[in-house]
Amino acid sequence: MSNSISHKAVLVNLSMSHWTARKKSKEANTAIIREFCTTREATNTTKALIDRKYGAQIRSIQTAAKLYHREVTLAWMDEGARILPTQYYTEYVQKMNDFKHEMAIAVEHLISVYQIAIKEAAHDLGELANFNDYPSVQELRDKYDISIAIFPIPEAADFRLTVGDYDVEQMKADMQSGLNASLKAAVQEVWDRVNDVVGHLHEFLADDTHILRDAILHNVSALVDALPKLNVTGDRGIEQMVDELKTKVLPLDLEACRRNGDVRKQAASETEKVLKQMQFFMGS
Repeated sequence: MSNSISHKAVLVNLSMSHWTARKKSKEANTAIIREFCTTREATNTTKALIDRKYGAQIRSIQTAAKLYHREVTLAWMDEGARILPTQYYTEYVQKMNDFKHEMAIAVEHLISVYQIAIKEAAHDLGELANFNDYPSVQELRDKYDISIAIFPIPEAADFRLTVGDYDVEQMKADMQSGLNASLKAAVQEVWDRVNDVVGHLHEFLADDTHILRDAILHNVSALVDALPKLNVTGDRGIEQMVDELKTKVLPLDLEACRRNGDVRKQAASETEKVLKQMQFFMGS
C-alpha cells in the first residue's frame, strides 16, 4: 500500500439532523396500562405530531445525501468518518452544498404548510393533541441540517507525545498497525463493490428468466469510472481489475444477448471468468 495516503485522501464525517415529528404520550401510555394491566416498562407509546407525507421530500434529500456519501467514500474504522479520495473532494463539497440548499428549500415548504399539518394532526389525535408539543417555526427550521467535517488522515510518523522513547515507538507501531487495518478494510470495500456489480450482471446473464436492462451495464461503466478515484492506496490489483472490466465486460452487447441465447451464455461465461480473475487480483 502507498505510504502517501494522506496526500491522496482525507477523512470526512457527514452529520444530519431532522425533526422526528413524534413524541412520547404519557396519556396514551397510562390508558394502555390501565386497560391492559401492563407495567409501565412494558409499553412505550408515541404519537405522530404531523403526517409523514409532510416530511417526505426532506427525508428523500437526506437519503440521497447519505447514498452519495457512501458511494464516493470508503470505510475508515467502524463508525463515523470515512475516507474521501481527494479526486472527489471538489465534487463532494459541491454536492453536499447542493443537498443542503435543496433541503433548506424543502424545509421552507414544510414551514409554509406547518399550521395546516398541525390542524390535521389535531383532528387525528383527538384528545391526545397538545399544541405545546410543537416547536416554533424557528426551532423547526433549526432542527434540520446537513453538515460535513473534514480531517487529514493521521500518519504514525507525525505522532508526538511526551513519553519514553520506547513507549513512543510502541505507540507509533500500534498506530501504524491500526492505520494499515483501516486501509485494508477500505480496499476490501472496493472489492466488495466490484463483486456486487459484476456478480449482479453475471447473475442476470446466467439466468435467461431475468430481463437484461441497459442500466445493469451502466452500473459497470460507473464502477470503472469510480475505481481509479477510490483506489487511494494505489492497489495494483484494482488497477488490473479496471483494465479487465474495460476489455471484458464493458464491450458486452446486451442487445445481442437479448436476441441470442448462445451469445448470452458466452457473456455469462466471460463475467464468471472476470469474477474468478478478481480473486487473483485481490492477492496481487
